[in-house]
Formats: sequence, C-alpha cells, structure tokens
Amino acid sequence: MDPQPDATREGIQAAGAIALRVVLAYAVFAGLWILLSDEVLGELFKDPEQLVLASTIKGWLFVAVTSLLLFGFIRRRLDQAMASAQRELAAQTEKARALQLLAAIADNSPDAIFAKDREGRYLLCNREAARVLGLSTDEALGRDDRSMFPPEQAAAIRADDSRLIAENRIQTVEDLLTTVDGERVFSTTKGPLRDADGQVIGLFGIARDVTAGKQAESALRAGEERYRMVLENAADAVLVANPGGDFIYANQRAGQLLGYGIDELLTLNFRDLVPDDLVEIAITQFAQLKQHGHILAEGRMKRRDGSRVPVELNTVRLPDGNLFGACRDISDRRAVESDLRLRNEELEAFNRAAVGREVVMIELKQRINALSRQLGQEPPYPLAFIDEAAKSPGEGGAA
Repeated sequence: MDPQPDATREGIQAAGAIALRVVLAYAVFAGLWILLSDEVLGELFKDPEQLVLASTIKGWLFVAVTSLLLFGFIRRRLDQAMASAQRELAAQTEKARALQLLAAIADNSPDAIFAKDREGRYLLCNREAARVLGLSTDEALGRDDRSMFPPEQAAAIRADDSRLIAENRIQTVEDLLTTVDGERVFSTTKGPLRDADGQVIGLFGIARDVTAGKQAESALRAGEERYRMVLENAADAVLVANPGGDFIYANQRAGQLLGYGIDELLTLNFRDLVPDDLVEIAITQFAQLKQHGHILAEGRMKRRDGSRVPVELNTVRLPDGNLFGACRDISDRRAVESDLRLRNEELEAFNRAAVGREVVMIELKQRINALSRQLGQEPPYPLAFIDEAAKSPGEGGAA
C-alpha cells in the first residue's frame, strides 16, 4: 500500500483542526470583548457624544488587537508548518537516498534478486536476474515463470512459491534451471513479501548460482570414492590414526591381518597392536614419525589372539596431522629369507668340503708325477695348468 495518500489525508485533517481552533478562539475573544467593553463604556460615559466616540475608538482598538493576535497566531502556525515541512522533506530525501542505495546494491549484486506478486508475475528484477533470464529488467516485469522456463521447471517453481506463501515462512531451496548460461544450479532463499500493513502481497527471492560449487563437491566425492575403493582393495593393511594414536580408519585387509572387526579396530590405540616387549621402541618411532613425517621400518604387530605377525610398516604424517600407515605382511618373505639363508649355509659347507678334497687329490697326483719322473717315466697326470697358474701372478707383476 502506498503511504502517500495517508500522509495527504493526515495533512488535510491537521489543517482543518488548526482552522477550527482559530475560528473558535476568535469567536470567544470577540464575544467577550463586545460584552465586557459595552458594559464598561456604559458605566464610564453618560454623555451620548462621548459614548459614540468611545465606541468608535473601542472598535478600532478591537481591530488592532485582533489583527495583532491573528498575526501572531498565524505566524506561529506558519513557523510550525514550515518546520514540519522541512522535517518531512528531509525524511523523504533520506528515504529516497536509501531507496537509491538499495537499488544500486541490488543492481550490482552478483546474486539474482527478484519479487513476484501472488500470481507469480515479476514485480522487481535486478540486472543479474534479468541477465540469467535473457531479458532486460523492463522486459522481465509483468511476466511469470511460464514464459521464461521450460514447463516442468516453471510448474515446480510456481508450486514451491505457492507453498512458501501458504506456509508463511522463509526457506532456502536448490533448483536446476535452464538459463542463458545453460543448465545451472541455484540456491534460492525465498519468502513472503509483505506491504506496509503486513499483508502478504507476493514473494521475494535471492538466488545464487552454486553450479561451480556443486561440480567441485561432486568431483571431491568422486575422488573420495576412488580413494576409498583403492584403500579397501589394497593388498596391504591400511590404518589411519589421529595425532594421539587412536585409529580413525582401517581397511578390510587390516581387519583380516590382525583378526579384528573394523568397528573393533576403531576403538584401539596403536599401542594395543604392539607386543609388550616392543612398546618402548614403538613409542619412540611414533614420536619420530610425528617429528620427521615419515618412517619405513620392519617389526612385529600383535594380533587379536596374541600371536605376532612380521610386517613392513610405511608410515607418513598427513597434512591434517593424522598418521597414515601401510602394513605389509612379510611372513612369506621372512620364510623365504630363512630358507635361502639355510641353503647358503649348506652350500658353503659343501663347497668347503669339496675344495678340501680337490686339494688332496692334486697333491697326490703331483707326488705320483714326481715319482714317475724319478723312474724316468712320463708323468701320468697332466698338471701343467697348475704350474701355469702358479707362474701367472709373478709374470703379471713383472709386466
């Protein structure tokens, strides 16, 4: 409702009240003057000529007095009216400035700002809202959503607007809308629009394009899902602990390796998985990890049944302060290493025995060759290669 007619009506009523007070004051003063002055003159002047003269003077005095009083009264009222007009002008100027400021804010806002009447026709549309709709602000006014969006979108918007007006509340909703920029997601805060008397005359709305944020959220969720799938299908046990060492994540392989359910693992601290005789070493390594950010070590972890499993533990400190650990079961590798070590020991013993036996045989053949030479016979065993091997170091040194 426009407040201007109310102000005009109040001004007319105030002017009528002032005029009535002036007339009443004048009537009372004039009546008292006539009654009292005639009685006083009758008592003071008995001569008719003197009475006529006194009456004439009384009339002019009445005119002079009433004129002065009327001038003073009107001057006072004019001053009051002028002051009131100046105050009203200042208030209107301030209101106009505030409205201009609000209009400038709305037009320069990156959000789409709009208002509709109860039938869904646009009453207000800022530049961004008009741009999104592919119209000028003047072209958008008076239209409804049916002329701007596909039928199913327009129907959904209309139903949502009607619901908010009926429920008389403000709500933020998300809509996927077809705009000049293509399919965009808007987060819109909408609620009932009221007039000066508090009556609902339509609906206001402030819509923000959140498409980029939604795309980033979707990409983040997809990345997190891929990361989760990698961890859940990893061959290594993966554990994540907070800075205090309490586990906040464990994959399926960790539960299988250690004999715990996942939920049970998440109630434990890293110390619960360390054999009693290795706790001090584990605490030291944990402190080094928090300080340096990375540790690669081999050790043993305690299973739920108390048995031990050898592991290679690769741990890093994450940017958020949590600690990531990948535990690889090296039981098979340890078994292979042990078997290899045993085979090497056996081979070394065999080699020592074989070399010793070969040396004895050569010495025996050398003796037989020597005896054959003494008897003037040809040596039966060709051992020249031994003599050459014995000479080679000397020859190499001479060269």
